[in-house]
Formats: sequence, structure tokens, C-alpha cells
Amino acid sequence: MCGKCCGGGKVEKDREAIWGRLACVFGRMESCFIVQTVRSGLITMIPVLLLGSFSLVLRSLPLGPWQTFVSGFAGGLLRVLFDLVYNGTFGLLSIYMVLAISFSYRQNSRRAAEADYNAVISALACFAVSCGILTEGFTAGAFGVKGMFLAIFCGLSAPALYGALESRRRGERRLFSEGADLDFDSAASAVIPAASVILFFSAVNLLIFQILGYSGLQEVFVRGAEYIFHGLGRSLGSGLLFVTVSSLLWFFGVHGSDVLDNVSQSLFAEGIHVNAELLASGAPPTEIVTKTFFDVFVLMGGCGSTLCLLLALFLFGRHRSSRRLAGMAAVPMLFNINELMVFGLPVVLNPFFFIPFLITPLVCTCTSYAAFSLGLVPIPTVTVEWTTPILWGGYAASGSVSGAALQIFNLAVGTAIYRPFVLQYDLEKNRNAARWMNRLRDLLMEGEENNRPVSLLQIPGLGGRTAKMLAADLKYAMEDEELYFLYQPQFDSRKQCIGAEALLRWDHPQTGSVYPPLIVALADESDQLLQLEEYVVSHVLRQVETMEGGWGDHFRFCVNVTAKSIVREEFLEFLDAQAKRFGVGEKTGIEVSLEITEQSALLSEQLDEKFQRIRELGFRLSIDDFSMGFTSLKYLQRSQFSLVKLDGSLVRDLITNSRNQEIISSIVQLSRPLDFSVLAEYVETEEQRQMLEQVGCLQYQGYLYSPPVELAEVRKLLPAPYEDHEGPTVPSEG
Repeated sequence: MCGKCCGGGKVEKDREAIWGRLACVFGRMESCFIVQTVRSGLITMIPVLLLGSFSLVLRSLPLGPWQTFVSGFAGGLLRVLFDLVYNGTFGLLSIYMVLAISFSYRQNSRRAAEADYNAVISALACFAVSCGILTEGFTAGAFGVKGMFLAIFCGLSAPALYGALESRRRGERRLFSEGADLDFDSAASAVIPAASVILFFSAVNLLIFQILGYSGLQEVFVRGAEYIFHGLGRSLGSGLLFVTVSSLLWFFGVHGSDVLDNVSQSLFAEGIHVNAELLASGAPPTEIVTKTFFDVFVLMGGCGSTLCLLLALFLFGRHRSSRRLAGMAAVPMLFNINELMVFGLPVVLNPFFFIPFLITPLVCTCTSYAAFSLGLVPIPTVTVEWTTPILWGGYAASGSVSGAALQIFNLAVGTAIYRPFVLQYDLEKNRNAARWMNRLRDLLMEGEENNRPVSLLQIPGLGGRTAKMLAADLKYAMEDEELYFLYQPQFDSRKQCIGAEALLRWDHPQTGSVYPPLIVALADESDQLLQLEEYVVSHVLRQVETMEGGWGDHFRFCVNVTAKSIVREEFLEFLDAQAKRFGVGEKTGIEVSLEITEQSALLSEQLDEKFQRIRELGFRLSIDDFSMGFTSLKYLQRSQFSLVKLDGSLVRDLITNSRNQEIISSIVQLSRPLDFSVLAEYVETEEQRQMLEQVGCLQYQGYLYSPPVELAEVRKLLPAPYEDHEGPTVPSEG
């Protein structure tokens, strides 16, 4: 046995064990109620964050001609517009955060009663009280990014206290007068818990003012952070602590940059002013660790130096969904706006990115500090907006090409750090996706057996993410024509091949072969069902047309469609176009039977007019999984169907269940006066075939004759030189 191989195997197992432990730890964290609440609230905030960020980008883009245009267009109205958007988003960000997190708390809380909005409004009132809104020196800046930490605190604690008080009072006599409606009842019942929560926060903030002289909790948080960082000054140590705390907050779903914005403005932003004053006096600048230092040379692409992660995904990522997300996030990340990447990949609470997300900005801090200390790059003396793109920002901050070169160096180092974690993430994502795809298949099959709908995209955790990944990939699989078809031949009692059913297949690059009904279910839930079924019909017709020579006048192709598409006018227009293009139903054309699953079809009255139009276009209609229920018989009432395919359970249990034999015999008897053919699927043994023939069913499909094969293999089953044969044999009277 090769020692090298054994050693490699052991290393691989040890590495997988480490990843497994990390995944377990962060999986528990991810399931934590507080973490889920904060992350849900932050995800809700993404539109506001993106809009505010882009308004800042457009307002402060450091291009002379652009700034002249913005200032001069319509008398400066464009700049006013950008300012309005920025002030309406980032200027009130903490208020939006309180509302988002408190509402998320109430949504996720098992104890939440019907008065959700009362708890949310109470949390907002507690936030206003804690900001010191009525104290001297209060500014509206407390409602912006400076109040983020307090917003998160109030968004969690106020609804928690409200819920505790509410549960204690549940069941007591409600406060409403006779004849009052339920809304009044709900509001009146919320008076005591809401008042108690607000009074409690007011009392705490009053004590803080009396004892410490601070305006409230907001100032306590600000002063506490300032005390920690100001004690270290603008040093390498304070810089490392700043990026560490910011990255940790981001990793756990808290907007770390906004929470620490007050520290950044009051401590690190001042360093640029100090450098400018020194330069003006003829002295060399001395302050290396400044806000521009972080914004330009460390946090490239946003917190965690995620521009390095973006590049690593493009260069080394093999997972299509991750690369697609990277493509969507690339433009905003050039302006250091990384919410799409952080919450979409996700980076938040993802064990595979915990280490590089923390280490990369620390390494960039050290390399940048060394470059400035050694004089390799001039120390910045001007403020550069955090939204300035890479290279441009490095040159603008340092006034030298060496600044841009330092950014490139940090980007290369960070990408190298992220690389192994991206590879491992792709590997684990493939394993999880394959595992969860099988679970989704099982859930769908259970739902089909129990006649219970399953919402695959709504499944929490990895199951839902896998379903969403597959649904997103399905769109691109259709565009790239990755979906393909096998054909299962159909035979008559004379063992002549009389038709074939087109069966949809998808070999996903990460999860492997996808269960066909799962494809349809995901398409349905993601509003791609019409697109999928048009893809199926058009590709089958195109494949059949490419085969040289005719198929005979009575050779049919069965194509599965759903009633949801049948009732849509655009699908009928599509069928009309396909019928004209391929000559469907004409004497020398293709006989195509649209096969509708009986369980999913609507009542015949709703579909009758659509069925008639489809028949007029030249298509035929089949019923799949037909049984003898009342609804099933109604589908045969107007003789719209030319083929009935027996429910698989009838055929599987045919030998052991005499009732199944009687049911099939009854269906065959019905077929004569109603003029339709009967076909049995899942015919796997000669004994089944003989029994079917005895009860009068003379058309078969199943592994006894052939598994699903390529279309060319079906062609070989026809008598050379593909002469026309008689239509399907029907049982004679008696």
C-alpha cells in the first residue's frame, strides 16, 4: 500500500472533519433565533442600502466633468435629487433598521400574537427615547448610520419585552367597549404592554442621564466604542481591532461598517485632516491608519475585502450559481457595495468563508501599513470616498501609481487566501446539493402519494436554498439547451412499434440527474412552467423533423404538458405556430398527442373549449394516469381524448389484484363507443402483458419492450424502409 496515498487520504479525511465541525458550529449559530431575526431584517434592508449606496456613488464620483454635469444640470436639481435619495435612505437608516428587525422578530417569534405592529411601533418609540431625542444637542444624525447598533438593540429587546408582557396578560379580560371591532380590541389590548415597554426604556435612559450625564443608550454605545478605540489611538493595533470587529459583526449578519461608523468618523477620519495640516505646514504626514487607509487599501469591495472573493470566484469557482451571483455583484462591488455578495452567496454565517473573511482584511492592513511605513507608497493626505473604484482610489489617495500598485498586490494576496476556501465551498456545495436534491425528490413523491402540495422553494435552510439554486439553474439550462429527451417506445399486441413518449431529462452539473417531476414542480413554483413546456414541445418536434424519412401515418409522439399551460392563451398561440411550422396533424406530417396528467387537470367544463381548439390545430390529446374516479370519467364525456394511459398502480398490481383486472376491462369496454385507445404503462413482465391482452388492452409501454432510448434507437424499431402500418389494434366485439 502506498504511504503517500494513505497520507493523502488521511489529510483529506482530517480536512473534511474540520469542515464538518465548523459547519456544525455555524449551523447551530445560523439556527439561533436572534441571528435569524437580525439577518432577516438586514436582508429586508438590502434595497434601501443599495439605493443609498448608488446615490452616494453618483453624487461623489470623483470625475471633474461628471461633477460639473451634476452641479449644472437643470440648475443643480440632479445633485439635489441624489442628496434627497441619500438622506431618505442612509439618513434614516437606523429607523428603517428598527422597523425591519422588530417586525422580523415578531414574525419569527412563536409567541407573537395578532398585534404585531403594536410591538414594532413600541420598538420605534423605544429607539427614539434611547437616542435622547428631547435632550440638548440632539441631531438627526442619530437616525442615520451612527445609530445602527442601538437600532439593532432596540429592534430585538423591545419586542422581546413586549412579547413577555403580552403572554402574561393573555387570557385576561380585554379592554374594549360593547360593539367595538377586532382592530380596536387588538389596539386596546396592546396599551398596557406597549406602555410598559416604552416606560421601561424611558426610565433606563433617564437613569443614564442622571447618573452618567449621557443623553441615553445611544451615547453609552458611542462613548464605549470611542473609549476602546481612542485608547489605542490611530495605530496598527487599533486598525487591526477595527477591521476584526467590523468583519465579525458582518459575518454574523450585522452591518459592521455602519455600527462602527461613529468610531470611523470621530477617530480615523481625523487622521486625514492631521496629515493635510502637516503637509500644509511643510512637515511630512504621519498618520497612516485613517479612514481612507481602510476604505481604499484594506476593505476593497467592502468589508472582508470581498473584491478578493469576487476574483477568486471568477478564477477558481466551478459552481454556476456562485459565478452567476459574482457576475451580478461585480458592478456594485467595484464601488465597494457588497451586500449582494455577503447575503446572496451567502458569506454571512458561512463556515467556509469565516477564516478568509477575517484574515484577508487583517493581512491587507499589515501589508498596507508596511508599504506606507517603509515609504514605498506616499501616505494619503486627502479624503477619498469609500465608493471610489479600485486603482482609481489608490492613485487618488496617494497621488502616485504606487498606490494603485499596492491595491493590486493586496488584491492578489487576498485572492490567494480565498482560493482554497472557494474550492472547498464548491465541493461541499455540490455534496449538499446532491443530498438535498434527493430529499426534495422524496418530499415531492410523498406529496404526490398523499395528494398534498409541497412548496419546495419555501423549505427553510439548505433544502430551500437547493430548490432555489435548481430553479435558477433551470432557466439557464433551457437557454443553453442542456435539457434533453429520451423516448420510450410504445407497442401493440403484434409487437409493432406504434409510438413513443418523450421523457424530459436533465443532468445537472453539480447534483447529477434530476427527477423529472421535480423539474416540473420547480418550474411551476418559479413561474417557468410555460417556458419549460414550450421548450419540451418545440424540441421534440424539432428532433422528430431532423430524422430523415417519414414515420408513417399513424406513428404518434406523446408529449407531457400540464393543464396550467393548456388554459393559457399564449400556449395555444405557441401550439398554433408550431403546428404550422412542422405540419402537425397533416397527412404527411407528425402525429403529436399532448399528454395531460389526469390528477393535475382541471374540470372538463373549464378545459373543454381549450381542448377543442387544440384538436383543431392538429394535435391529439391523451390522459395520463387514468383511473375510474368520478372526475376521470368526466374527462371522457365530450370525447376530446384519443388515448387513455392507465394509472400505473392498476398495471403494477394487475396480477395480484382481480379488481384491477375488472377496472381495466371496464375502461376498455368504454373505449369502444367513445372512440379512444387504451395503453398500459409499466408493463415489465410477459405475465402482465398476457393478462392485459386477456382483458382487452392491446397497447403497451414499459421495460418488457424497451427502456427510454435515443430517438435514433426508436427509429430502428420501425419496419424497414419505415413503411406505414395500420393504426393501433383495438379489441373486436366479444
